[in-house]
Amino acid sequence: MGTGDGDLLQDTLKAASFDGGSPDRREQEVFLRVETSNATEAKVGALVVFTFTFLAWCAIIILLALKIHFDKSPHFSKSAVVAYPAACVSIAACLVTLLAVRFSIFTLRAISAIRRGLLWRPRRRRMAGLAWALGLSQLTGTTAWLIPYAFILARPCQFTGTFVWVMISIRTMCWGTTLSIYMMLGHSLLVWHPRGGPKAGARRRGQLLVLDAPLWVHLDKFVLWLCWLAAAVFVMAPWWLEHHHIAPLRLPGQTDCRELIYVTSCVARPVQRDAVLAIAILTACFFVLYSFYLLKAWWQLKQLPCVDARPARINFSLQARSILLAFKVVLVGTFVLRFGTGKFACWTFVINDLGVIPLEIIGVAVAWHFCFLYMPKDAESDPVIQVWLQDFAWTEEEVEDKIQQRVARGNGANEVEELAAEPIFCIETAIKLHHWSYCAYRRLEGEGEEDEEAQAARRILEDYSTANAQEQGAGGNAEGVHTNGQHRGHHANGTHAGESQRDSLGEGQEPDIVAQVFPAVYMAERAIHRMGHLTRHPSGRHRASDEAEVAVGEDLEQAKAATDELIRLGMLQYGLTHIEDFWSEQLDTKVLVAWQRNLVLLAFRGTASLANAKSDLKVWRVAHPPERGLFWLGTQPLVHSGFWRAWVADDLNLRVLGLVQKLYSSGEVDPNARVCVTGHSLGGALAMLAAHDIATQIEPKRLQVYTYGAPYPGNHSFCRSYEAVCPDTWHIVNDRDPVPRSGKFFCLFKRPGNRVRINRRGEMIVRPNPLEMQVAGPSRRVSHHFLVSYRAAIVAICQAQFGRRGVQGGADGVLRLVAIPELADLAGDLQKKGIMVEGSEWSSTTRESAADDSETAQGPDLA
Repeated sequence: MGTGDGDLLQDTLKAASFDGGSPDRREQEVFLRVETSNATEAKVGALVVFTFTFLAWCAIIILLALKIHFDKSPHFSKSAVVAYPAACVSIAACLVTLLAVRFSIFTLRAISAIRRGLLWRPRRRRMAGLAWALGLSQLTGTTAWLIPYAFILARPCQFTGTFVWVMISIRTMCWGTTLSIYMMLGHSLLVWHPRGGPKAGARRRGQLLVLDAPLWVHLDKFVLWLCWLAAAVFVMAPWWLEHHHIAPLRLPGQTDCRELIYVTSCVARPVQRDAVLAIAILTACFFVLYSFYLLKAWWQLKQLPCVDARPARINFSLQARSILLAFKVVLVGTFVLRFGTGKFACWTFVINDLGVIPLEIIGVAVAWHFCFLYMPKDAESDPVIQVWLQDFAWTEEEVEDKIQQRVARGNGANEVEELAAEPIFCIETAIKLHHWSYCAYRRLEGEGEEDEEAQAARRILEDYSTANAQEQGAGGNAEGVHTNGQHRGHHANGTHAGESQRDSLGEGQEPDIVAQVFPAVYMAERAIHRMGHLTRHPSGRHRASDEAEVAVGEDLEQAKAATDELIRLGMLQYGLTHIEDFWSEQLDTKVLVAWQRNLVLLAFRGTASLANAKSDLKVWRVAHPPERGLFWLGTQPLVHSGFWRAWVADDLNLRVLGLVQKLYSSGEVDPNARVCVTGHSLGGALAMLAAHDIATQIEPKRLQVYTYGAPYPGNHSFCRSYEAVCPDTWHIVNDRDPVPRSGKFFCLFKRPGNRVRINRRGEMIVRPNPLEMQVAGPSRRVSHHFLVSYRAAIVAICQAQFGRRGVQGGADGVLRLVAIPELADLAGDLQKKGIMVEGSEWSSTTRESAADDSETAQGPDLA
């Protein structure tokens, strides 16, 4: 391992933490829950926000209906001072209890950390402080909403006494404070450029965020807060000074104050009306400015290295799905309920000045969510284990060293055992198995009953143009790649053709790069293009003119030769000595099995025919054999019907498993030989089904599964069963690939194993938590599903290591990759990107990389 990469684990820790503190001091540091949140915690937080947002919108609709109904009357009776306050007290009591419990836990953990003398890194201290202040402000405001309604229930004749107005004033000030904290959180996401540059030992200029800046940068929020308070004073002052209130009207014979009719005498003074309007305008200003911060942060975070921007992206995702929703509810609630009908009638006074139910609901939800995620991690549980698991290895040779590094930092026997059992992602393995995923698309010789020419046409059209047909069917503007250049004899490592050049190859690549890097694809597309001249013979078979037939034949020969070269290169990558094809004619399922003494490799083909597409669409579930568990309790493993039938059709599963079992039992492979299973798209789902059977029936010592754009194979119960026997499973997902992000059907399907998210900007996130996955956004692009797009993303990740997006030791890691003889084509791809690699040295001809060489050499600084 290179010296520069020896500290890559520290860089990974920095990626998941706010300050990148030394991992050796973890027992002395404070860690926040958001840094180690698992899928369950993230989903609980998201569910709370979603549920409370829904309730807030329902409350707005109900209150608007009540406002329209009661504002038609010049007075209102005891319903305003009995029924409505009783409902508000019930709701407020629940909200205060919920937030008070969470806020108390937050406070106790913070006090415990301070008493134990634990180290608070600057970013953690700032974020925890903002979250604590938000919780305190919201808890105080909600309590000030609860108390006056409880007071009114106890003393209805003092409906607008001085005590009630004091509580109203406190609640109004708390809302101004809450909105100001929202603004500070949004502003903290932006890149900060201090005057004179960063101090010695500080983060690099591009890594500094407003979160690192002193508090005076938030002076503008303080000014807005003062304006809010001034407006609140003008609203409340006349009531304090003149004791202006709603006077009860005593009718003859009435003695019970609860039965009095309250006359509509709560008409506001002009200064009050102006102040209320000012508060509404200030609320809109808060929203506009916060939205500006969020949009600017979204643009800036895309420019930062993935490692450096990871904490900010999680924070951005959290705010976009909580605070932004809160602002929308606040705006609608403020303007609709205040200025809808009867602007200053008594019901408007009751549902606005005494406290707006939807605003309190959404405010508590956001405060609870931030207190939940940004409170200190429980000292009794491991604070960084999830961070360590996001480490990765560049080459297979360093995998064991990486695991040992991780284990060495464990505390206690249980933690060490758990760390040792966890797998680690390897980029070299991902590159090699990506190559084999493409090799699986090669057709068998002599399939079906067509003659030689029909077989050739069918093979090319199904294997290489399916992607083009899918893209056109999705409404894209993809077109086949046709060039006049001659075929160049590079080692190929390709995929389907048919994507647009920009989407499939990455930005900045030459138009004829398909011919250079993927010659098999290029020659197949030429054959498809020339097949346009084919005519249909009366016999029903396709025939061509002499010229077209000769041209197609030449292209098919060259495509076959290039495809054979792909297989040959794949065999060399792992020193494989034998290969065998398996094909199910019934559902057109194909798998390649190759092996040598220490490795057995299975590569499943993805969707390449109409029969495969039909398998994809059979989304109902069937029991996974042997049947176990109870369906009604959700413990029965169920799998995708189409995928399962494709795996067992024509006894394909028995034939494949039989061969693997024979290899072990006959001694042709070592008893400790590794088994690698891979596949793209449909092939990825089949790879998981096959891996589960191999693990349970053959029980190899080491089983690895790498999939590319794989869909969901089964339900939650099947995932638990799968992960128990196949923990070393990695699903590589390319940016906006729609296939691995669709077909979940709410909770019917789930993907087992670990996820690795990549994109053509050179970013890679290993084991992203749900908050990180949400940063990608909802958009989808069919072209991102093709294997050539996955290859372009992998090349972009390697290229990024020589520029500002690189991780510490990344350049050394790529140099070790290209030094592997079987990955020589990777060096050629980097050369086309302007990265010249030779031995252990590199140089750059690209402006971005050259400008960032000195910066990358420094590595990421610690706070």
